Amino acid sequence: VVSSILRNLSWRADINSKKTLREVGSVTGLMQCALRATKESTLKSVLSALWNLSAHSTENKSAVCAVEGALGFLVSTLTYKCQSNSLAIIESGGGILRNVSSLVATRDDY
Repeated sequence: VVSSILRNLSWRADINSKKTLREVGSVTGLMQCALRATKESTLKSVLSALWNLSAHSTENKSAVCAVEGALGFLVSTLTYKCQSNSLAIIESGGGILRNVSSLVATRDDY
């Protein structure tokens, strides 16, 4: 439920909302949640929120990349086999990777 709320708050968010979402650590918390998610519906919602948030700022992109195992996990979503035949997880994972790729390309530590 929280990830759905964050997804909605981060969609077309104004500057103050973006700043607040960044300051409370929403990206780090969501990325950690994605790594632990066991339900497809949870993963779908979390990745959707992360896709929105990773488009907001370099700081959010960096927060995604800073979570240990995040990049490898996101790459693994590109071949995710879901029970519902939905492409939502693949699309969101790919969208996040696209968003963070501009940061990853400029940093040797990723």
